[in-house]
Formats: sequence, C-alpha cells, structure tokens
Amino acid sequence: MAGREISAYLTSANPDEYPPGFIDPEIVAGDHVAVYGLLKTIGPGDYDILLVGSEEYYIKPASS
Repeated sequence: MAGREISAYLTSANPDEYPPGFIDPEIVAGDHVAVYGLLKTIGPGDYDILLVGSEEYYIKPASS
C-alpha cells in the first residue's frame, strides 16, 4: 500500500466490544504516516483502514 492514498479513521463504537486504536495527535495534513488497522475493501483499488477493534491499531508518523 506504500505510496497510495487511503482513508484511515476511528468511528464511534462501544469500546468494550470495539476497543479504539491510537492516533498520534501531532500528525498534520501532508505528513507521511504508518498505519496498522483493519483493511476494508470499498471497491476495486479503493480501501479504508478502520482503527477500531484492537488497542494495537494505530496511525503515527512514518519515522516513528
């Protein structure tokens, strides 16, 4: 997925059933990031990454 533009997001959910991941608050538009989460295929070549379901999911600066 390197070099692709993909949406990564948190959503409102019961945290007991879907624990939230972590989003580094220092990220700003245009930063290169590393993301670990649940990959959802939206359509051919179109993906989202969901950051709920595990406390191990994250989005952080790529240099971290």
